[in-house]
Amino acid sequence: MSCAATAFASAGDAHAFDWMAFGRWTVHVGDSVSNKPQFKVRVVENVTIDLRAWIISGQQNETALSPESVRKMVKDANDIYAQVGVTLNLVEPIAVTNVPSAYNVDYDGESVQDGMWTYWDVVDMHANTGGLECYFVNSFVDRKYTKAAHCDLGIVLAKSATRYTLAHEIGHAFGMCDIYDSNDDETLVLLSSEKASYARMSDDWNNGCVGKDYPGARYYRAGTEMKQVVGRLLMLGSVPEEDVRRDITSGSVYGVYYTKINENKIWHKNCALIGFPFGNRNINHQ
Repeated sequence: MSCAATAFASAGDAHAFDWMAFGRWTVHVGDSVSNKPQFKVRVVENVTIDLRAWIISGQQNETALSPESVRKMVKDANDIYAQVGVTLNLVEPIAVTNVPSAYNVDYDGESVQDGMWTYWDVVDMHANTGGLECYFVNSFVDRKYTKAAHCDLGIVLAKSATRYTLAHEIGHAFGMCDIYDSNDDETLVLLSSEKASYARMSDDWNNGCVGKDYPGARYYRAGTEMKQVVGRLLMLGSVPEEDVRRDITSGSVYGVYYTKINENKIWHKNCALIGFPFGNRNINHQ
Protein backbone atom coordinates (compact mmCIF):
# COMPACT_ATOMS: atom_id res chain seq x y z
CA MET A 1 0.00 0.00 0.00
CA SER A 2 1.28 3.46 -0.80
CA CYS A 3 2.23 5.71 2.04
CA ALA A 4 0.28 8.91 1.52
CA ALA A 5 -3.36 8.40 2.43
CA THR A 6 -5.59 10.41 0.14
CA ALA A 7 -9.25 10.23 -0.81
CA PHE A 8 -10.68 12.12 -3.76
CA ALA A 9 -13.83 14.14 -4.30
CA SER A 10 -15.08 15.67 -7.53
CA ALA A 11 -15.85 19.38 -7.76
CA GLY A 12 -19.57 18.63 -8.04
CA ASP A 13 -19.69 16.33 -5.04
CA ALA A 14 -21.87 17.82 -2.32
CA HIS A 15 -19.70 16.08 0.24
CA ALA A 16 -16.41 17.26 -1.23
CA PHE A 17 -13.79 18.59 1.15
CA ASP A 18 -11.31 21.37 0.56
CA TRP A 19 -7.76 20.02 0.08
CA MET A 20 -6.98 21.22 3.62
CA ALA A 21 -9.71 19.00 5.09
CA PHE A 22 -9.33 15.60 6.65
CA GLY A 23 -11.98 12.90 6.68
CA ARG A 24 -12.59 10.03 9.05
CA TRP A 25 -13.17 6.86 7.05
CA THR A 26 -14.56 3.61 8.45
CA VAL A 27 -13.49 0.25 7.03
CA HIS A 28 -15.87 -2.71 6.91
CA VAL A 29 -14.02 -5.98 7.35
CA GLY A 30 -16.03 -8.93 6.04
CA ASP A 31 -18.65 -10.17 8.50
CA SER A 32 -16.76 -8.91 11.53
CA VAL A 33 -19.03 -7.59 14.32
CA SER A 34 -16.20 -5.95 16.29
CA ASN A 35 -15.52 -2.22 16.23
CA LYS A 36 -14.73 -1.19 12.69
CA PRO A 37 -11.27 0.36 12.21
CA GLN A 38 -11.17 4.05 11.28
CA PHE A 39 -8.59 6.01 9.35
CA LYS A 40 -8.08 9.74 9.28
CA VAL A 41 -7.16 10.69 5.71
CA ARG A 42 -6.58 13.84 3.67
CA VAL A 43 -9.35 14.52 1.11
CA VAL A 44 -8.38 16.40 -2.07
CA GLU A 45 -9.84 17.23 -5.45
CA ASN A 46 -7.97 15.65 -8.33
CA VAL A 47 -5.84 18.04 -10.42
CA THR A 48 -4.67 17.48 -14.01
CA ILE A 49 -1.26 18.65 -15.25
CA ASP A 50 -0.38 18.75 -18.96
CA LEU A 51 2.83 16.96 -19.92
CA ARG A 52 4.47 17.49 -23.31
CA ALA A 53 7.11 15.10 -24.64
CA TRP A 54 9.78 15.46 -27.30
CA ILE A 55 11.78 12.47 -28.52
CA ILE A 56 15.14 13.44 -30.05
CA SER A 57 16.19 11.37 -33.06
CA GLY A 58 19.77 10.82 -34.27
CA GLN A 59 21.73 10.95 -37.51
CA GLN A 60 19.85 8.02 -39.05
CA ASN A 61 16.51 9.09 -37.55
CA GLU A 62 16.96 6.49 -34.80
CA THR A 63 15.28 7.18 -31.46
CA ALA A 64 16.16 6.03 -27.95
CA LEU A 65 12.51 5.50 -27.02
CA SER A 66 9.36 5.01 -29.06
CA PRO A 67 6.23 7.11 -28.52
CA GLU A 68 4.54 4.00 -27.10
CA SER A 69 7.33 3.63 -24.52
CA VAL A 70 6.79 7.24 -23.46
CA ARG A 71 3.06 6.64 -23.12
CA LYS A 72 3.76 3.59 -20.94
CA MET A 73 6.10 5.63 -18.72
CA VAL A 74 3.44 8.32 -18.29
CA LYS A 75 0.85 5.65 -17.43
CA ASP A 76 3.16 4.26 -14.73
CA ALA A 77 3.64 7.78 -13.38
CA ASN A 78 -0.14 8.27 -13.27
CA ASP A 79 -0.54 5.02 -11.33
CA ILE A 80 1.83 6.46 -8.72
CA TYR A 81 0.50 10.02 -8.56
CA ALA A 82 -3.08 8.80 -8.14
CA GLN A 83 -2.21 8.46 -4.44
CA VAL A 84 -1.88 12.24 -4.14
CA GLY A 85 -4.72 13.25 -6.46
CA VAL A 86 -2.62 14.20 -9.51
CA THR A 87 -3.23 13.12 -13.12
CA LEU A 88 -0.69 13.72 -15.88
CA ASN A 89 -2.28 14.50 -19.25
CA LEU A 90 0.13 13.50 -22.01
CA VAL A 91 -0.50 16.02 -24.80
CA GLU A 92 -0.63 14.28 -28.17
CA PRO A 93 0.96 14.00 -30.59
CA ILE A 94 4.35 13.24 -29.08
CA ALA A 95 6.91 15.19 -31.10
CA VAL A 96 9.82 13.30 -32.69
CA THR A 97 12.46 15.95 -33.35
CA ASN A 98 15.47 15.30 -35.58
CA VAL A 99 18.39 17.03 -33.87
CA PRO A 100 21.38 14.65 -34.24
CA SER A 101 23.64 16.90 -32.15
CA ALA A 102 21.18 16.52 -29.25
CA TYR A 103 20.77 12.74 -29.53
CA ASN A 104 23.61 12.29 -27.02
CA VAL A 105 23.88 15.12 -24.51
CA ASP A 106 26.78 16.67 -22.58
CA TYR A 107 25.42 16.91 -19.03
CA ASP A 108 28.02 19.19 -17.45
CA GLY A 109 28.74 21.40 -20.44
CA GLU A 110 27.74 25.06 -20.35
CA SER A 111 27.36 25.57 -24.09
CA VAL A 112 27.43 23.64 -27.36
CA GLN A 113 30.86 22.04 -27.71
CA ASP A 114 32.16 20.09 -30.71
CA GLY A 115 28.70 20.14 -32.19
CA MET A 116 27.12 18.36 -29.20
CA TRP A 117 24.21 19.89 -27.34
CA THR A 118 24.32 20.28 -23.58
CA TYR A 119 21.59 19.48 -21.09
CA TRP A 120 20.82 23.21 -20.88
CA ASP A 121 20.41 23.49 -24.65
CA VAL A 122 17.88 20.65 -24.64
CA VAL A 123 15.66 21.97 -21.84
CA ASP A 124 15.67 25.38 -23.54
CA MET A 125 14.13 24.01 -26.75
CA HIS A 126 10.63 25.00 -25.59
CA ALA A 127 9.44 27.28 -22.80
CA ASN A 128 6.29 28.28 -20.93
CA THR A 129 4.07 25.56 -22.37
CA GLY A 130 1.83 25.69 -19.29
CA GLY A 131 2.80 22.27 -17.97
CA LEU A 132 5.66 19.78 -17.67
CA GLU A 133 8.22 19.49 -20.47
CA CYS A 134 10.06 16.18 -20.98
CA TYR A 135 12.81 15.45 -23.50
CA PHE A 136 13.98 11.94 -24.34
CA VAL A 137 17.57 11.51 -25.54
CA ASN A 138 19.92 8.56 -25.99
CA SER A 139 22.46 9.25 -23.24
CA PHE A 140 24.45 11.70 -21.16
CA VAL A 141 27.90 11.13 -22.64
CA ASP A 142 29.87 12.51 -19.68
CA ARG A 143 27.75 10.75 -17.04
CA LYS A 144 27.09 7.24 -18.27
CA TYR A 145 25.22 6.21 -15.09
CA THR A 146 22.89 9.23 -15.12
CA LYS A 147 19.41 8.22 -16.21
CA ALA A 148 17.66 11.61 -16.01
CA ALA A 149 17.94 15.16 -14.75
CA HIS A 150 15.53 17.92 -13.79
CA CYS A 151 15.65 21.68 -13.52
CA ASP A 152 13.05 24.47 -13.60
CA LEU A 153 13.18 24.43 -17.42
CA GLY A 154 12.37 20.76 -17.97
CA ILE A 155 13.24 17.08 -17.57
CA VAL A 156 15.69 15.15 -19.75
CA LEU A 157 15.58 11.34 -19.70
CA ALA A 158 18.11 8.95 -21.23
CA LYS A 159 17.46 5.57 -22.85
CA SER A 160 18.59 3.92 -19.59
CA ALA A 161 15.64 5.45 -17.70
CA THR A 162 13.76 2.77 -15.78
CA ARG A 163 10.05 2.24 -15.27
CA TYR A 164 9.62 4.91 -12.60
CA THR A 165 12.35 7.39 -13.59
CA LEU A 166 9.88 9.90 -15.05
CA ALA A 167 7.70 9.75 -11.92
CA HIS A 168 10.79 10.31 -9.75
CA GLU A 169 11.90 13.35 -11.75
CA ILE A 170 8.40 14.81 -11.59
CA GLY A 171 8.75 14.45 -7.81
CA HIS A 172 11.71 16.83 -8.05
CA ALA A 173 9.51 19.21 -10.05
CA PHE A 174 7.15 19.19 -7.06
CA GLY A 175 10.12 20.12 -4.85
CA MET A 176 10.69 16.71 -3.28
CA CYS A 177 14.31 15.72 -2.59
CA ASP A 178 16.19 12.43 -2.82
CA ILE A 179 16.52 10.06 0.12
CA TYR A 180 18.88 7.07 0.51
CA ASP A 181 19.55 4.16 2.86
CA SER A 182 23.29 4.98 2.88
CA ASN A 183 25.67 7.61 1.54
CA ASP A 184 28.45 7.29 -1.04
CA ASP A 185 31.12 5.87 1.26
CA GLU A 186 28.66 4.18 3.66
CA THR A 187 29.74 6.20 6.67
CA LEU A 188 26.01 6.83 7.18
CA VAL A 189 23.85 3.70 6.90
CA LEU A 190 20.32 2.79 7.96
CA LEU A 191 20.76 -0.16 10.33
CA SER A 192 18.43 -3.14 10.63
CA SER A 193 17.78 -2.08 14.24
CA GLU A 194 16.22 1.20 13.05
CA LYS A 195 12.50 0.52 12.73
CA ALA A 196 9.61 2.53 11.33
CA SER A 197 7.95 4.58 14.06
CA TYR A 198 6.03 7.76 14.76
CA ALA A 199 9.27 9.61 15.50
CA ARG A 200 10.71 8.66 12.11
CA MET A 201 7.70 9.43 9.90
CA SER A 202 5.06 11.18 11.98
CA ASP A 203 2.83 12.43 9.16
CA ASP A 204 2.42 8.90 7.82
CA TRP A 205 2.22 7.10 11.15
CA ASN A 206 -0.26 8.75 13.54
CA ASN A 207 0.22 5.96 16.11
CA GLY A 208 -2.23 3.85 14.12
CA CYS A 209 -4.85 6.64 14.39
CA VAL A 210 -4.94 6.33 18.17
CA GLY A 211 -4.24 9.15 20.56
CA LYS A 212 -2.58 11.78 18.38
CA ASP A 213 -4.39 14.39 16.29
CA TYR A 214 -2.07 14.39 13.28
CA PRO A 215 -2.94 13.86 9.59
CA GLY A 216 -2.23 10.54 7.99
CA ALA A 217 -2.32 6.99 9.22
CA ARG A 218 0.10 4.15 9.86
CA TYR A 219 0.87 2.52 6.51
CA TYR A 220 3.87 0.43 7.50
CA ARG A 221 3.81 -2.40 9.99
CA ALA A 222 5.40 -1.74 13.36
CA GLY A 223 8.83 -3.35 13.23
CA THR A 224 9.40 -2.71 9.52
CA GLU A 225 13.00 -1.65 8.97
CA MET A 226 13.46 1.95 7.89
CA LYS A 227 15.77 0.64 5.17
CA GLN A 228 12.79 -1.24 3.71
CA VAL A 229 10.57 1.84 3.96
CA VAL A 230 13.13 4.04 2.18
CA GLY A 231 13.56 1.35 -0.49
CA ARG A 232 9.88 1.68 -1.42
CA LEU A 233 9.83 5.47 -1.66
CA LEU A 234 9.47 7.17 -5.05
CA MET A 235 12.20 9.62 -4.03
CA LEU A 236 14.81 6.92 -3.36
CA GLY A 237 17.87 8.48 -5.00
CA SER A 238 19.53 5.23 -6.09
CA VAL A 239 17.74 2.91 -8.49
CA PRO A 240 17.47 -0.74 -7.35
CA GLU A 241 17.99 -3.53 -9.87
CA GLU A 242 14.23 -4.05 -9.87
CA ASP A 243 12.72 -0.57 -9.74
CA VAL A 244 9.96 -0.79 -7.14
CA ARG A 245 9.90 2.84 -5.98
CA ARG A 246 6.26 3.88 -5.67
CA ASP A 247 5.37 5.34 -2.28
CA ILE A 248 4.87 9.09 -1.82
CA THR A 249 4.95 10.29 1.76
CA SER A 250 2.91 13.06 3.36
CA GLY A 251 5.82 14.41 5.39
CA SER A 252 9.44 13.91 6.39
CA VAL A 253 10.98 10.44 6.59
CA TYR A 254 14.02 9.28 8.55
CA GLY A 255 16.87 8.35 6.23
CA VAL A 256 20.15 9.43 4.66
CA TYR A 257 20.14 12.55 2.48
CA TYR A 258 22.34 15.46 1.51
CA THR A 259 22.21 19.21 1.23
CA LYS A 260 24.51 21.27 -0.98
CA ILE A 261 26.79 24.12 0.03
CA ASN A 262 28.71 25.65 -2.88
CA GLU A 263 28.04 22.47 -4.91
CA ASN A 264 29.54 20.32 -2.14
CA LYS A 265 27.37 17.52 -0.74
CA ILE A 266 26.86 17.59 3.01
CA TRP A 267 25.41 14.25 4.13
CA HIS A 268 22.90 13.84 6.95
CA LYS A 269 21.10 11.00 8.71
CA ASN A 270 17.85 12.34 10.10
CA CYS A 271 14.29 13.15 9.05
CA ALA A 272 14.49 14.31 5.43
CA LEU A 273 11.93 16.83 4.15
CA ILE A 274 10.60 14.78 1.25
CA GLY A 275 6.85 15.07 1.88
CA PHE A 276 4.46 15.81 -0.98
CA PRO A 277 3.43 19.50 -1.25
CA PHE A 278 -0.36 19.14 -1.12
CA GLY A 279 -0.69 22.94 -1.12
CA ASN A 280 1.08 23.28 -4.48
CA ARG A 281 -0.04 20.55 -6.88
CA ASN A 282 -0.16 22.78 -9.98
CA ILE A 283 3.38 22.87 -11.34
CA ASN A 284 4.87 23.84 -14.70
CA HIS A 285 8.26 24.28 -16.30
CA GLN A 286 9.42 27.75 -17.26
